[in-house]
Amino acid sequence: MVFRIVMSLLVFVALVDVGYAQDDDLLSQYFNMLFQQYKDQTGDSIQGYIGSSDAETLANTMFDSGKYGEAIIYFDKLVRKHPTGWNYFRRGYCHYMVKHYPEAVEDFTRSIARFPDPLLSSWWVGSSVYQDPESKRYTKGASISMQYQYNDAYFFRGESKVLLDDYYGCIADMESYFANIDSTAKRFPHIENTAYRLSGYSKMKIDDLRGAVQDFRAAIEIDDQDKSSYYYLGITLISLSQIPEGCRSLSRAGELGVTEAYQVIREHCGSVR
Repeated sequence: MVFRIVMSLLVFVALVDVGYAQDDDLLSQYFNMLFQQYKDQTGDSIQGYIGSSDAETLANTMFDSGKYGEAIIYFDKLVRKHPTGWNYFRRGYCHYMVKHYPEAVEDFTRSIARFPDPLLSSWWVGSSVYQDPESKRYTKGASISMQYQYNDAYFFRGESKVLLDDYYGCIADMESYFANIDSTAKRFPHIENTAYRLSGYSKMKIDDLRGAVQDFRAAIEIDDQDKSSYYYLGITLISLSQIPEGCRSLSRAGELGVTEAYQVIREHCGSVR
């Protein structure tokens, strides 16, 4: 049997800001090249006209300040004028953040449909990055592929689907996410870890237990502190009658702070070792 899971899924969002400390002219030229390349491939412009009171400026302001509900109002206006993959992605992310999951799925679907194939060349992060916890993962001048704006749509659409109990849809989106990773660019291991966990959770829910085990192990290989994957792996292994290994995984989850793991251990493992 498959155990009922009451724990919330953990979500980690990768936000990488571009630093403008130096080389402003070079950076401007680079982005202009990217924008023109995108327009040549799709017929869209990534950005509309910038003005202090236009929809794009207001949408960006609300988005950057975390006012996602207010940002949606301006993105609604913006996508009518500039229905680009980038704008749909950002509006979808806003819907995702305010838990409007059906609307998020629709926007991420539009975003995926509008991004070009082949995708654009890599982003240049610049000579410096803001020193927040996420940005510290990356070196100065790191190359981060614009493909992630396309590929992240699969990730967030998949997570939105699992929160709507669409487990098959989540699995398909995570498969697409991994299939489209740009191996030449800087990687986002914390998102890849979460993608494996979400896929494993979805497989567990549809009783593909062996597939779930593979995904949870892949998530742990990326992050050996992933307490949720240890917990899910443990109960899945017990469901497959692999009791000793399952109990060890649950014990590790308990050590990392998942107190629910000890109840499962008491019920299925005997004394904790």
